[in-house]
Amino acid sequence: MQALETAPGGAGWLRVIAPDGTVGFVRAAQLGDGPGWRARRKWCEDNRGERPTSGALIKAPEGGDNRLLIRNATPRDILVKLRGANEQTALAMFVRAEDSAEGRGFPDGSYRVLFATGENFSSPCGIFLEGMETMAYPDPEVFASTSDPEGKAKGTSLALTLQPVGSAETPAFAVPSKEFGSE
Repeated sequence: MQALETAPGGAGWLRVIAPDGTVGFVRAAQLGDGPGWRARRKWCEDNRGERPTSGALIKAPEGGDNRLLIRNATPRDILVKLRGANEQTALAMFVRAEDSAEGRGFPDGSYRVLFATGENFSSPCGIFLEGMETMAYPDPEVFASTSDPEGKAKGTSLALTLQPVGSAETPAFAVPSKEFGSE
């Protein structure tokens, strides 16, 4: 590709021009490492917007009765993701440094808990523009709804406290940024 530029009307689309002159459009969030990375990064910087509030959903859940409370005990903002066995992200939520947030309404399932820390978060791209580090918890968390005596569904509630990496309380381990991905 020879060029990337923001498409008129925006909405996260970029116009691409192939070496043979073919013109097409691609979502900025779908671009990754490679020759187009500089253009994507510039677009992410130019369109990053304000710093999200704790609990801001980058990927909203599709329904369910489960809840996840995240306590961020680190000095850096984080993006937390719940990724199912099908590698689809069920929830992506921003939590500011030394703050808490709750994500609710995602379906039953077994989910890997992944998170990224960094500075200068770009909401449209779902990445930190400076110093991004990506981690995951070693074991999946299982969320399964049950019914109370009246037949009303009750989802699983889980609370996790994210400690600074390297502390004894943090079971998380580093994962490649490509594994973390962007939404």
